[in-house]
Formats: sequence, structure tokens, C-alpha cells
Amino acid sequence: MAAEDALNGRVCRGLVERARALLQACGCGAAGLTLMCSPASAQTPYPVEDGGFWAGPWDWTIMMGLDPDCDAEFQEFSHAALLPTGVHQGKVLMWRREVGGPPTECVTLDTSRAWLFDPGTPHTLIRIDQTIDGSIFCAGSSWQKNGQLLVVGGIPLPVEGGAFPKETYRFRPAILGAPVDVNGLPVILEDPWVQLRDMNAARYYPTAMGLNRSPITMPVTGMNIAGGSTLVLGGPKVIGAPEGNDMWEINTPNSTQWSVPISPQNPFTPIPPMATPEEWTSHSVPGTVPPFVSNERFDSYPRSYQLTNGQIFVAADVNTVAGRGINTPGQSWVVENPDILPQSPARWELWGSLPIEERFYVPAVLLHIDDPTLKNRVLLFGGSKPPEPPALDWIPLATVDEFIPGSNAREPTIASWQTLPPKAPLLVTRVYHNAVVLPTGQILIEGGSSTDYTGGHGPNATLTPLFAPELYDPGTGPADPGSSTFMNASVPANVPGSNPPIAQRTPRLYHHVSVLLPDGRVFVAGGEVDPLPDPPAYPSPLFSGEMFSPPYLFHYPPGTRPAINDAPTTQEFNNVGSTVREFDVDITKVDAANTIDRVVLLRPAAFTHHFDTDQRYIELSFFVASTDPVDPEHQTLTVTSMGEDHGPPGWYMLFVIEQVAGFPNKRVPSVAWFVKFT
Repeated sequence: MAAEDALNGRVCRGLVERARALLQACGCGAAGLTLMCSPASAQTPYPVEDGGFWAGPWDWTIMMGLDPDCDAEFQEFSHAALLPTGVHQGKVLMWRREVGGPPTECVTLDTSRAWLFDPGTPHTLIRIDQTIDGSIFCAGSSWQKNGQLLVVGGIPLPVEGGAFPKETYRFRPAILGAPVDVNGLPVILEDPWVQLRDMNAARYYPTAMGLNRSPITMPVTGMNIAGGSTLVLGGPKVIGAPEGNDMWEINTPNSTQWSVPISPQNPFTPIPPMATPEEWTSHSVPGTVPPFVSNERFDSYPRSYQLTNGQIFVAADVNTVAGRGINTPGQSWVVENPDILPQSPARWELWGSLPIEERFYVPAVLLHIDDPTLKNRVLLFGGSKPPEPPALDWIPLATVDEFIPGSNAREPTIASWQTLPPKAPLLVTRVYHNAVVLPTGQILIEGGSSTDYTGGHGPNATLTPLFAPELYDPGTGPADPGSSTFMNASVPANVPGSNPPIAQRTPRLYHHVSVLLPDGRVFVAGGEVDPLPDPPAYPSPLFSGEMFSPPYLFHYPPGTRPAINDAPTTQEFNNVGSTVREFDVDITKVDAANTIDRVVLLRPAAFTHHFDTDQRYIELSFFVASTDPVDPEHQTLTVTSMGEDHGPPGWYMLFVIEQVAGFPNKRVPSVAWFVKFT
């Protein structure tokens, strides 16, 4: 207890200064602020060090020139991406659909505008003056290895008779200059958006997925898929709509074109663009049912990743179009590529079923732990399921599932969703929440509702916002069920005038976004208002944002954390050919008695609809190459580079994690260092 009290004493001496700075940053003022520096045994149940700190909310409605009386479903911020390069590196790109016209009409326009959020000036967004002549609301997006964001598809356009869009765009952060003052607001005048050629298939709610560095060459067809390409799959199949979910297609970096459509039955074999969709009867795995029983394919934002063996893994298929049912209830599938596993033709293979078959809006994350047996850990958190008998109001879940691929990809029985021991559940049921992997390997479960109206706006169609996030520890592997801890659970949410604002203030529900920032904080913005109570009991989430500082930022006085002094900005992958590649990282620790216990990579976010397809956590092997004898806090780490099978080429955030001596569960991350892997 004495050691714990001593640590808390060091923390507390900096907390007042830290809290005052945060309050001033959010415009709350610091008058009346009181923090008690007392032993741990006398502290409140959730001090800042244990519960984190919320700053905000900042409401941007007025500065954006918006009419809050408009039906804003399509103009809210529901897309966000962290810029990895350029003068605005570390800022958050957000976009929305424009709504204009007289206030009584609120006409939905077929244009889209983007904005930048700067964590250093949270009160004011930076407007990007260029607009897109089309709607990329409900599009898919992923960062490509050229540092440009590929954005595909979107919502149906009224001017085209309700057809889903085929348009695709790239956002180029490297060309952005400094903002200029336009009527008192910061505006970027460069044109970062460029339009590519249309996709072959129109897509709504698609998943854009970056592929790993290794190219895929098909010896029979001669088709070559370049390493680092972007695969696009999914999109609802509705009456009168194009065939978006009947086929996949590929875009290679720096190319404006798309591959010919790819049949998902044999997904690396080109087929004619207008081919009749095949029935799923001929390529099923013996002993399993075919993956589909109709011509419908993957639906809305399928939670998909490429595994380290090259297989395309679909962890969950999210149904968002009412009245059609789920295509693949509870089943997870991989594509067997004959160039990787030449024993058989390319085909779908079942890799186990979820204990709860139908999951709606379930966040997913991918973890590659620094252990050969702990690669490809995919976790799903919560979501909701339809009731039996069917009803309009669905049932939120607290279930956490982990998928553990087996070492033998030819044996589906070895790879399945973990059931023994079961993963620790969330502490409350959640739907419309987000999952953000932190540099420490913990997962922030943020926002959402404990009730759902998925089936429609029925008589009970109200949501119950959740303001206390959870910090989920996924455990060390299959034998560890993990655990979850409430953040600020003892502090009432939305108490007017409460000081300091360590509880989240604004409901973050459907369509809200959550992004890990380079300094280790988490930016949260957007979300729908309807169907919250009328009159609303909470501030509007539509055009506002907040930032959460996790507890690891309060283990020491403000600003005290390990530092990366120098590291490469460009690095080759490990084991390209037979070469083992390493790089040095020059660091300064907080305390010589502490140890650096992790060096990790996290990919910058590309977030929408409660899923970040780019998000992945990668631990790297390392050793301490040298320690300065005069300044023992100063060390050089030699780090083994990321394997080319662990993630797509492009930019990553590099963090070093310092473990506090005597407290194995207290870890402090550095500020991120951006590295481009080639």
C-alpha cells in the first residue's frame, strides 16, 4: 500500500495542473476545481488515474453554418480517418452529406464536404473547400500504401433514380496546405479529392480492405493481384439494386482503374461483368453446408480481414437492410487460395460458427501478439440479436467472442470461435458502440445503447445511451478469458456544471466515430439524435466531439511519458525473401527503474458504422541494444521489423510502452512516431 500511495501522491501533485489545462482547453473554465491529494485508500472509487478524463463536448453547429432543425441523418459525421502524412499529420478527416435550401425544406444535396479536426484547436473545425459532386455517405474507405484514402460507393442518389453509386475517390492529404482565414474561419483551398474510374458494381455499405504486401499471382488465369492492393466486398442485395454483393473487385495503389469483377465462389478467377450469379452448391467443403442458400452474398460492411496465411477471413456479416434476413448466420468463412494452399481449387471453407448466430452492428478488432501462437486474434464485442418471436425491438448483447485460427488451415475443426473458457463479457449490454485498440493492447469500448430499435421505429423505439466506457483486457491468449473495467462509472453523466467533466457528456449512438490519436487519446464525434426522447435530455451529438484521455495518461504528472527521440520514417518489411530486417529506436524513459515491455504498431483509422477495417494491433520483437551509463533513462532499442504477412504496406503509428516498476498492470505509451512500411 505504501508504494501505491507514493505513486498516487506523485500523480496527484500534477492532477490539478492537468485538469485545469484540460478544462481551459474545452472552454469549461477551472473555477471551483478541487482535487484531493490523499492516500489511495481514501480516494474516490474512480479517480482520474483509474477512470480517465473526458474533455468537451465541442459543438460545431454554428461555425459550420448548419440548421439544427433539419433532419440531419445524412449530414451527420459518420466517417472519420486519421491523416498519416502531410502537414496535417495526426488530424482527423471527417465527412458528411450536404443539406441546404430554406430551413423549412432542408433539401438533401448530392454533394459531400470534408472537415479536419485538430486536437490542438478543438472548438473549430478546418473546412476543406472542395466538395464532391456525389454522396460518399455510407461509403467504404481504407488507407492505401501511397498515403491516400480510397473511398468507394455510398448512399443511393435520388437524381439517379435511387441507384447505388459506383463512384470512387481518393483523398490526398500530402497536398494539403495551411488553412487561410475565410470570414473568420480556417479553410483549406487545395483540392485533395480526385475521382477514379467507376467500379464495375454499385455499392452501398461496402467494406474496403487493404491487402498484405505479398502479391497473388494466378498461374492458370495469369491474373496478378499486386501487393498492397485494396479489395472491396459487400453491399446489400435489394430489389432493383445492382449486383454489388455478388462480386469483389480490386484497386491497385496509384491506379485509377478497377479489376474485372471477381466471383466470390472462386474469388480470384475473373468472370464476365454481366455473368449470372452462381448458385452456392458446387464448391462447398465436404461435411459443411454451402455458405449461401440463395443468390445473396455478403451484406453490409462485412467484418473482414486478411490473415497472416493470406486467406480472406469474414468474421461477421452485418445485416442492415430490414426484411431480408442474414445471409451467413453466425458463420465465419475463409477463401482458400490455390496459390497458398495448392491441394485444391479456390473455395470457401467454414471456420466455425458464432454461439449467437445473428449479430447486428458488432465491432471487431484484429490483434497480432508477439507470439507465434497469438497471431490473427479476432474479437467481436456485443451487438444485438433479433428476439424470438420476432419483434421490432432487438436485444443488445454483452457477449465477447474471440476467434482463434488453428495452425492447420486445412482443418476447420481446429479453428473456431473460443468457447472454453468463455471470454469475459462486457459489463453492460451494448449496441451502436465502438471498439478502439489502445497502444497498451487494451480495448476501449465506448458509447452505444443498452436498448435497440434495429427492427424498426416501433412503439418502444427509443435508445438508452451509455456514458461510461469500458476498458477491456483481451487477456494473454486462448486460456485467458480477459476482463473488463468501467471508466468513471461512479460519476453521473451530463451533470450541468460538474467540475471536472470526467464523465462523457453526450450520447454517442448510431453513426458515431471513434479514432485513436497519436498522443494516445481517443477522439469521439457524431451520432444520431433520433429516436432519443423529445424534448432531448442530452446535448445533440450530431456536430460535436469529445476526447477521452485513458488512465495511462495519469500514472505520472501531466506530460510525463516515454519519448521516441529518433526512429526511421520509412522501413522495409521483415522476411521479404530471406532477409531479417531490424531498426533502432532511440528513446527516453520516465524512470530508469521502469522497463520498456512492448513496442507496437497501430494502423491509422478509417472508421465508419462502428467498424474500422484498417484497425489492427501488432506487437514487435525487440531488445535493449544500449543504455546510457550517465543517463540510464536514455536507451536504444533494436526492433525486428513487421512481417509482410501482418498488414498492408503504408503508414503505421509506432509506440513504445513503458511499464511502471512494481506495478505490472500500469503501462504508459509514448506519443506515436509515424513509419511508412514498404
